[in-house]
Amino acid sequence: MQLLSIENLSLAAEATVALLLLALAWQKKIEPTGDAIGGEAVSWDPVKFYYLQSCVHRGLYLQHWQEKQICNSTP
Repeated sequence: MQLLSIENLSLAAEATVALLLLALAWQKKIEPTGDAIGGEAVSWDPVKFYYLQSCVHRGLYLQHWQEKQICNSTP
């Protein structure tokens, strides 16, 4: 049952979100037609933003949880 701890579940959720954001940010390759050569570059800015935001939220949640545990353990 130690595998189903809050920390492990939040790490799994974080990895899943990062992979989903990468998959959604990846644009499909457009075949060049005629004189059009190349394509638009993939913008990683949304992925970076949401990944960092999820890290911040996870850190805040863990900090709040730890403070709550300390308050509950003291008489």
